[in-house]
Amino acid sequence: MGDVQRFFGQLVRALSNGEVDRSREPIEIAEIYQSIMPYRRCRKALRVDSSEDYEMVLLRLLAGEGGYASVDPVEVQDALIEEVNSVNPNPGAFREYAAAKVYLNSSAVLTLTADFDRYAPPPPDLSEMEPDPPVERYIPKPPPENEAPTASRLPFVPEPAVHVSPPPGLQQSHLFSETDGHPGACPSCSRDLPRGRQIKFCPYCGRNVKVRQCPSCDTDLANDWKFCINCGSTV
Repeated sequence: MGDVQRFFGQLVRALSNGEVDRSREPIEIAEIYQSIMPYRRCRKALRVDSSEDYEMVLLRLLAGEGGYASVDPVEVQDALIEEVNSVNPNPGAFREYAAAKVYLNSSAVLTLTADFDRYAPPPPDLSEMEPDPPVERYIPKPPPENEAPTASRLPFVPEPAVHVSPPPGLQQSHLFSETDGHPGACPSCSRDLPRGRQIKFCPYCGRNVKVRQCPSCDTDLANDWKFCINCGSTV
């Protein structure tokens, strides 16, 4: 069994073993590496030696290797295919498209789920999934009677959040509004973006909305650049 096939099998198992079978529903790329199959929990089941190996296998799966998965929008999968075929690929390139949707091959999913029902107990590698470590909660002890509270026993009161405005050079940019410093509309699909939240990627097309564009040739630019690297226009 190849690395990509093993990753696909564990992904289908994780999606189908929950309260609701999500193996035939679209999922976000971010869900795979953040909650469904994070590296720390499934490194043994996937037989990978490092987080870079884990990311490379996931990148190959998302790029369409083996025909197990497709990504929407298709431009995202094209970018991942190009990254996989590059001379020095970046294993974590898929993180730039965290909101893009992943669709698993329905025929392959049906074959796997049929095998899950046919054989019992589950394959041994499922037992290798490591649970998340327990979270310890601190419960303060009340001070002794007749003792005034000291500074160390006073309840913690968090300081109010400080709103940080965008840099002056970006205040009038089409990517930010004057009220909250957040993107107003996606420069790629032009859909309105959520207000009052920290946004890096468009939830509809997966575009990185923090990247500026040259007003003359639409080349992506870093926020602190003063000139376009493609046409030389002042930005």
